[in-house]
Amino acid sequence: MRGKWGSILRHLTALVAAAGLMAVFGYGATLRDVPFAPAPGEHVARAGDEVPHLPSSVHISDAAGDASVYALIDRLRPIANRIVLDGRGADWAGIPAFADASGDAGGDPSRDIVETAIAARDNDLLVRIATLGAPSRDDHAFWFDVDVWGAQPTDLQFGLSTGQRHTVWTYTPQGFAGSSSPVTGIHVRVEDVVEISVPYAVIERLARGTADGNTGIARSRPWIRVTPFTWDAATQAFVDYGAAAASFRLKPTPYPLDPPLPDDTTGPHPIELPVNDKWYVGQGAFGPWTHNSWSYDLYIVDASHQPARVRESRRNEDYYSWGRPVLAPTAARVYRTHDGSSDGTPPSRGGSSGEANHVYLELGGGLALGLVHFQQGTIRVGVAASVQGGSVLGMVGNSGASAWPHLHLDMWQLEQRRVVVPLALANVRVSLNSRLDDPWSRDLRAWEPRDGFFVERLAAF
Repeated sequence: MRGKWGSILRHLTALVAAAGLMAVFGYGATLRDVPFAPAPGEHVARAGDEVPHLPSSVHISDAAGDASVYALIDRLRPIANRIVLDGRGADWAGIPAFADASGDAGGDPSRDIVETAIAARDNDLLVRIATLGAPSRDDHAFWFDVDVWGAQPTDLQFGLSTGQRHTVWTYTPQGFAGSSSPVTGIHVRVEDVVEISVPYAVIERLARGTADGNTGIARSRPWIRVTPFTWDAATQAFVDYGAAAASFRLKPTPYPLDPPLPDDTTGPHPIELPVNDKWYVGQGAFGPWTHNSWSYDLYIVDASHQPARVRESRRNEDYYSWGRPVLAPTAARVYRTHDGSSDGTPPSRGGSSGEANHVYLELGGGLALGLVHFQQGTIRVGVAASVQGGSVLGMVGNSGASAWPHLHLDMWQLEQRRVVVPLALANVRVSLNSRLDDPWSRDLRAWEPRDGFFVERLAAF
């Protein structure tokens, strides 16, 4: 592939890597059916010592937390339905908007994205992109990723043409750019702002060409996320990355706000979130890359949904999660540790899954909680030690099969020696956007993690 589209594909491939789509997480995949026995350099507690008792599994029902979101949906629906695609943007008042810092577009105010807003209406997705100056009218100056059906952060990527010759890239379930093609049926107006309407019928048509495709896919998940960016064809380079904006569907309520999970006979077991601050669930249970079990990957992203201060950085220190304290979620006994593996160089995948530095906490009831990918040399606890809730176990690192610093969680049933137990995070705020005052937040007594959501403790340790 040559010329403009070849250059864009190379850039998009790099962008995909920075978005966490290239087999980023690996610990839970191969460990699932491995006997729970020490590997070289690991330490395991002896049986027979007393351990704290784990609370029983919970039936999750948080009507009050969901009610606040339903109230917002009901308030926004009539506003969204009155929006006219005219490029002015004045009729978006009241729709949540997400700001991005200005002055980061190389001095080009026409491509300097300062705000993103979306409205997921009954029949189409509306997108509003505001720039520091009058928006560029150059061909394919504006692009945006859409996360609408899959576990990966990008399902579709649209490039806008002033001549209505719009382009779409369709991504595979593993997050790779599959193919590009012209796309018809979307509507764009560029005046004071950039306004786009993407009918769900267009998304349905595109979805049928993917491994994920099936009827009703555009309306099946309860939320949508859009991440815009700008491009300069003259320099063949990205110019600016705007804030991601996610929203629940603005459709009649109530409806389930969390996508369904696979059936499980044991029920989820609750733990406190073992980190402070706000974390993104980058891969949930039975994810498309490496999770064939009840395993979860958490990391921190910025407003434009990136895990590092410097895109595609080769330095662990540039990643927001690096060095963050990992905490014991409750009183427990240390069952197993490994702290001898070096940290990999991001953003490429590291060593084998068995090389990840980790701590396993025996919680009682025959269960052990795994916390994985610690920074080498930071684990502060020894095997058979008793720890209290909130005590520091070590620091988030990038050891083992990991593309960049993140925390992997799973719950082992010791008798079966495999990951068979789902988790629920207790007393958390769950949201769709990275900012702390996300209007789509829900305060929940317990929540089973799903990819694509943000989660934080209601009270810090």
